[in-house]
Amino acid sequence: ESDKGNPRVSPKAFAANLEEILMRAFSFGSKKVILNTNHVTGRDNHVFPYTNITYQNSNEIYNNIIRNTASIYKNNVILNDMEKIFQNTAKTRDELMELVLEDLLHLSKKGHDIYYKTIFPKIEMTIKCIMEGRE
Repeated sequence: ESDKGNPRVSPKAFAANLEEILMRAFSFGSKKVILNTNHVTGRDNHVFPYTNITYQNSNEIYNNIIRNTASIYKNNVILNDMEKIFQNTAKTRDELMELVLEDLLHLSKKGHDIYYKTIFPKIEMTIKCIMEGRE
């Protein structure tokens, strides 16, 4: 409430910060960067104070920024679209509730398993390609 409805980091600043992080990573020799969108949450019923948007609405705005930035650097960025993966995994609200804890935000074991099954193979493949010189 102390932010009077303003995001801690505006979408414009978030996009600039994300681009800065990528540019620094590449300038220091990173061949690939793995980005994740945020997973779907159960926080879609109550709006933030002083606004008309929910946590989940805000999440979607920032996820679109991550997607757009990843598309600009598509040759060097591997995107794990966790929002879409969770949406495809949990077709109903009850199924979604199995992926998050009671706070409707943090992941349950089942939710963590989805992250692991999504992300680990891409990390493994990326490292293998880099080691073999197939960046």
